[in-house]
Amino acid sequence: MIRNSSVAANIFIDFGKEASLFSVLRLVPNQIILFDNVVPQDDVYALADVANGVLSFSYSTILG
Repeated sequence: MIRNSSVAANIFIDFGKEASLFSVLRLVPNQIILFDNVVPQDDVYALADVANGVLSFSYSTILG
């Protein structure tokens, strides 16, 4: 799970390359993206459009 915990920042997410304003994912404040079946297997890069961007990242290795 990736969550934009920022109050005002948009956060741009990309996989395998540096994030930019043109990245595939844009999370608005308090938006969450959940990877429950297919999980990215590459490096994760994030970029906020203002200086106070906060990104929360959560994962689990529990098999069910």
